[in-house]
Amino acid sequence: MTDQKLIEYITSCVKNGISRDAIEQELLRSGWNPADVAEGLNTACEMTTPRETPPPVSISNNESESDAGKVSAAPAGLSTRKKSVGIVIVAGIVFFVVVGGVAIGWSLSSGQKEDKSVLSSEGDGNENEVPAVSQFDSDTPRANRQATKQDIEQYNEQCKSAGFSSPLSVDDFADYSFVGDPPIPDDADMASNRYHLIFSYLQDKNRVYYYCQAIDGADPASFVVLSEGYAKDKNNAYYGYRAIIGADPASFVVLSEGYAKDKNHVYYLGKIRTSADPASFVVLEGKYAKDKNHVFRKGWMIADADPASFVILSEYYTKDKNHVFREGRAITDADPVSFVVLRNHYTKDTNHAYYAGQVIADVDLASFVVLSEYYTKDKNHVYYLGKIRTSADPASFVVLGNKYTKDTNNVYYLGSILTSADPASFVVLENGYAKDKNHAYYGGRAITDADLASFVILSEYYTKDKNHVYYLGKIRTSADPASFVTLSEYYAKDTNNVYFWGQVIADADPASFVVLENDYAKDKNNVYLKGQVIAGADPASFVVLEGKYAKDANNVYLKGQVIADADPASFVVLENGYAKDTNNVYYIGSILTSADPASFVMLENNYAKDTNNVYLKGQVIADADPASFVVLSEDYAKDKNHVYFWGQVIADADPASFVVLEGKYAKDKNNCYYRDRLAVEKAQCE
Repeated sequence: MTDQKLIEYITSCVKNGISRDAIEQELLRSGWNPADVAEGLNTACEMTTPRETPPPVSISNNESESDAGKVSAAPAGLSTRKKSVGIVIVAGIVFFVVVGGVAIGWSLSSGQKEDKSVLSSEGDGNENEVPAVSQFDSDTPRANRQATKQDIEQYNEQCKSAGFSSPLSVDDFADYSFVGDPPIPDDADMASNRYHLIFSYLQDKNRVYYYCQAIDGADPASFVVLSEGYAKDKNNAYYGYRAIIGADPASFVVLSEGYAKDKNHVYYLGKIRTSADPASFVVLEGKYAKDKNHVFRKGWMIADADPASFVILSEYYTKDKNHVFREGRAITDADPVSFVVLRNHYTKDTNHAYYAGQVIADVDLASFVVLSEYYTKDKNHVYYLGKIRTSADPASFVVLGNKYTKDTNNVYYLGSILTSADPASFVVLENGYAKDKNHAYYGGRAITDADLASFVILSEYYTKDKNHVYYLGKIRTSADPASFVTLSEYYAKDTNNVYFWGQVIADADPASFVVLENDYAKDKNNVYLKGQVIAGADPASFVVLEGKYAKDANNVYLKGQVIADADPASFVVLENGYAKDTNNVYYIGSILTSADPASFVMLENNYAKDTNNVYLKGQVIADADPASFVVLSEDYAKDKNHVYFWGQVIADADPASFVVLEGKYAKDKNNCYYRDRLAVEKAQCE
């Protein structure tokens, strides 16, 4: 029986958007038995609803590979901390909530409560700060986005889930706007909590909010979101909700990879790096940086690294004239002159071959070759993750794909022998399936009772034979193989039932069931979104529109939710989240109370206007003149009175003579501009 903690760990990782391959590699590198890993992955993935790949998420763990979408290291007890979108999570085993600067969690493996300080200075080795999470990665200021009622309801619910009371009132939703216009989450993001509104900046006319609290002293009028989780106003620079003590907002600039600097200091994740020299500090690739004196990885100085000769070899490996480093740690006895990266974690030099920085024993370098991310071999041995597989024959050993390999004697899945498999007849099929003369296989295990003569692959998830239907290799006893067909990636049906992600949709009518667009479906009785009934929807008149909108004879819907007071007869979808009917204009399902539907028209680059106002992403541009307003480029617009950069007035710019140049430069008769301010390099405008 597979360890339940292992299954819980994998399930949590999958739910947080980490790929199956990343989870698998980390567990195997941590020493877990390959057969247990395979079984755990199959079980957990069957338990976990498949879904689209989520957008990249900022993750930061001290002393670990922690780029977006990478799983954190899994030690023996599975007490693995993963910081995802600002919430510290022990993947299925420990859950941390940050309260007042201290992360408090409980470990299922130990049963002990843990306290982890999140207020740290340079050198304490702790990066588990209540983090700032940039909802977009650009240093281009963006127009604010008006919050919807649904946004504030979701925000307040997320505050409650995190153990806080929200300072925002749903009744006053029209008073709030998102600073810097973070991207709009789709229904999958919201349902799975992959998108956290509480890690966006919001403001009203008096305050700026972040993480369920007002930011002390923040000035809404001058507050701008930068990138990498940073923001600033006329008084301070900020990382998340916390002012960066000692930062100079006038000279404060965000670099990349979590780094920022001003005239006095360098910062990583909002903390001063006292050993760094701002004048010579430059960011390299992959969270590396250097100045004239030192090299840094994730904000921490790499001991004894030489900045003059330091080079990045790959995601994991770097070197200088004296040392080779793996993730910032020197590899003992590695030769920097001859050291080369072969593939991912495999490397070699004149003396050794290495896996993950560790010497591979007994290697014959002359014949050593990398076969895949898991396997290598030489004339004497086959190696799996750097360890000798004594049962494998190097002369006949081949990689088949889908994690399967074989030699003359055996078939292997993730380094373990499939005892029932016949190597002579074993072939890999599509979507992770394989077969030999005796069995069909999925994920390294034989599919029980499969009839090879009639076995067919229907999709990534479904297979069938004359006797059974299988979902991810497991029999679905309720399904009828004779009539079973897949309707889309996730929907399927037979004579008796309709299925979504392998589960029966209660009371759905197979005979009349049809799949629509955007995960909608319907039968003679109901309309469904992702397998769930939309209460009250009329299937006879239901149609899917663009931009996640839909309507029937009675209502208009956005992501399955009724838009109050919308008129389905006159409702039309425009572009970029806008829609209108006879009575109202809508932006992402919320009414724009000031908009006139009769005169409302779309412009370019997310702008719109009516008789009275100009809009950018649902928000009125104050004092803009709709009659003379023209969009000049992705960044610039103007009317008879003003020039605008992403909806913000450029002070003193002359609209009559204003022209856009290349590279976000522009000029008028008086000045040269870069983005929303006077350009330092005026030669760009000549």
